[in-house]
Amino acid sequence: MPLNSRKLIFRSLINGSCQQVMDWHLRNQIEKRLFFFHPRIEVLSSTESLDKEETFLIIRAKFFGFIWKKIVLKYYQGLSNESFKLKQIKGPFVNWSYHLKLKRQGKDICEVLDQIDFEVSRFKISSCRLNSFEKMFLKILKYKQEVIQNDFEFFKKYLHTSSLKILVSGAHGFIGKHLCSFFCFNGDEVWRLSRLNYGKKNEILWNPRTDLKEFEGFDAIIHLAGENIGKGRWTNKKKRAILESRYKKVQNLTKILSQLQKPPKTFICASAVGYYGHRGDEVLTEESAPGQKLFLSKVCLYLERAAREIEDIGIRVINARFGMVLSPDGGMLKKMLPFFRLGLGGKIDTGNQYISWIAIDDLMLAMYHLLMNPSLKGPVNCVSPYPITNRGFVSNLAKALCCHLSPPLPPFLLHLLYGEKAKELLLPSTRAYPKKLLATEFHFSYPTLDTAFSHLL
Repeated sequence: MPLNSRKLIFRSLINGSCQQVMDWHLRNQIEKRLFFFHPRIEVLSSTESLDKEETFLIIRAKFFGFIWKKIVLKYYQGLSNESFKLKQIKGPFVNWSYHLKLKRQGKDICEVLDQIDFEVSRFKISSCRLNSFEKMFLKILKYKQEVIQNDFEFFKKYLHTSSLKILVSGAHGFIGKHLCSFFCFNGDEVWRLSRLNYGKKNEILWNPRTDLKEFEGFDAIIHLAGENIGKGRWTNKKKRAILESRYKKVQNLTKILSQLQKPPKTFICASAVGYYGHRGDEVLTEESAPGQKLFLSKVCLYLERAAREIEDIGIRVINARFGMVLSPDGGMLKKMLPFFRLGLGGKIDTGNQYISWIAIDDLMLAMYHLLMNPSLKGPVNCVSPYPITNRGFVSNLAKALCCHLSPPLPPFLLHLLYGEKAKELLLPSTRAYPKKLLATEFHFSYPTLDTAFSHLL
């Protein structure tokens, strides 16, 4: 059978020892750390880490349009702290293997060599499709190199800190899934607070019959739960659900926490820069006043007031005001990508309204930074230091996707399609600035939109 063979090699230098770099690769949920962002790869199952015998990684990947293929990979241990290999034992390739090799280049400098070898049938795979495989694999390797370097630089600050026991509500949502995976990868003990029984390990069902003892002994609680504001039209019933699902859940948590013998030290409540409302080009820090006219400003205000009641228990409370969280696997960006790839994306109205945003990777690091810095409390803007106008945002996105922009979208059309939600989510101008994060020496890995899109897309 005629075959096409390819070998891809990606070299990078990491500021860490070979032992540290190998330990990073063998951490719990490493595959989710690397593949969570990728819309064409889904992790189906794996063991807790790659350093066990008979370790298998099962994924599925989208190769041909909408066709998904299952791939079973087996881990083969190489020389201690120097190499290991993943090899396909079942999948669409004739042969496929990934080989990691580490080489010491100086004191605390490690050369990482990632090598992928694969073979495909010439009859089944065209040269064009073969090139697309190469691009996908190289993109994954580039992403891995960026992530590991950013992780090493960030976690140097917390080398001597112990792991945390963290309870997360809204853990099955877009941000919650990323956050739980990240904390597990970091070695923390993560529990999920849920109203539904997902049958997962370390899960607490939240209902009136829940035993208060299950809430004892956590170092921190991160509250992300709430009615999805982007789903469905905003009827009066929907708006009431959005409002009450936020502040009433915080009030219920307050009652629980006030009765605990060992309450958490930190409570982080997810808020939003919608707190500030429509403010034109005014630079907004955590000290800025709330907006007055928009419904979302009211939601954030009620939520943060409810969260402040937890301070009376002696718990440090942080209201994390999120901007638009950028990730191709969720949130607003996921909804925008199909339209832009078809050439149907354009600026909204004049395009002068400011968008406060943050890359998903930076948000995960920022949340850990909030946990580890006791001086931080109250509102904290979790946004990039470089907000951008809607015109600049769509231009950068079109450039990253190599596509054309459509004519501007008029406000009346957006109102026709989305109703009040368009006025609240798409038209306001919010120019938030992360004053507190920067004051506590938080480093953004992707501070500008072009670097974020280069990393994510």
